[in-house]
Amino acid sequence: MRDDLERWEQTYATSTRDILYYANCDINDSIIYQLNSCEEVNNATVKLSSSLYRKSDHVLMARIFTIKKKIS
Repeated sequence: MRDDLERWEQTYATSTRDILYYANCDINDSIIYQLNSCEEVNNATVKLSSSLYRKSDHVLMARIFTIKKKIS
C-alpha cells in the first residue's frame, strides 16, 4: 500500500463487508458517502469504516465495515 506509483484501490479486492442499516430514503433523495477511517492492517490487508447519510436531513442510514486484501 505504500508504493506511490500504484493506486491501492486498483490492486485490492473486497474480502469481507458488513453493513448495518438504520434508515431508508426516498427514490428522489441523494445519499452522502463518508469514509470514516482507513487502516493498513498489514502489507496485504486494509480495513475501511464508512457511513451513508440521507442528504435531505443528514440522518445516518448505514455503517459499512470492509476488509480488502491485495490481489496477487
